[in-house]
Amino acid sequence: MRPPRKIQITEGILGQITERPREDGTKAYLARVRKKKGGKTAFNKTETFSRERDAKAWIKKTEADLKKGSLQHSNDRATLAEVIQMYLKETGPKFGKTKRQCLEYIATPKIGGKRCLDITSEHVMDLIREQSDGREPQTVGNYLSHLAAVFAVAEVAYKARLSMTEFNLARDTARHLKLIRRSGKRTRRPTIGEMR
Repeated sequence: MRPPRKIQITEGILGQITERPREDGTKAYLARVRKKKGGKTAFNKTETFSRERDAKAWIKKTEADLKKGSLQHSNDRATLAEVIQMYLKETGPKFGKTKRQCLEYIATPKIGGKRCLDITSEHVMDLIREQSDGREPQTVGNYLSHLAAVFAVAEVAYKARLSMTEFNLARDTARHLKLIRRSGKRTRRPTIGEMR
C-alpha cells in the first residue's frame, strides 16, 4: 500500500489521497481535503472512490468550492457531544432506554469533546477498542450502530460535519479485526427464569 499522496497545497488547503485495500481485494481511494486557519482545522472532508482519477477530480472541485467560499458550515465548532444531545432531544422519545444510554456514554469527553470537524477514523477506532474491553463484539456493534445514526444525519440536520466516510472506514476495519459483529440468530426461546 502506497503512502498518502499530496495532490495540491494552495492557500493553506491540502488535498490528499490514500490508497486502501478492500476486503474483496479491490482498491479504494480515500480523498481528503483539509484547510487550516490560525493553526486549527477550519475544513475537513473525506470521500471514498473506486478510481484514483475520480478522487483527484473530487479534490480539485472541493478545493475550487472552498476558494469560492461555497462550502461554509454554520456549525463547524460543534462537538460530537453537542450533536448527540441535539439528536437525543429531537428523536429521543422515539427509541428505547438502551440506545439513549449508549449515546450518552459516547458523548463523554474522550471522543464526545472533539469537534465533529476533527473526528477521523482513528478516533472511531479508539472508541471501538475502548468498548471492546470486557464486552462481546455484538455489544460493541450495537454501540456503533447507534453512533452511525448520528453520523448519518449530522451534516443535513445540524450542519455539523461528521464524515460518514471516516466512520465507515473504522467500522470496516473493526469488522475485519473481528472487534464487532452482528448478533447471531436465536437457537431457542428464553426460559421464564431467564426473562425474569
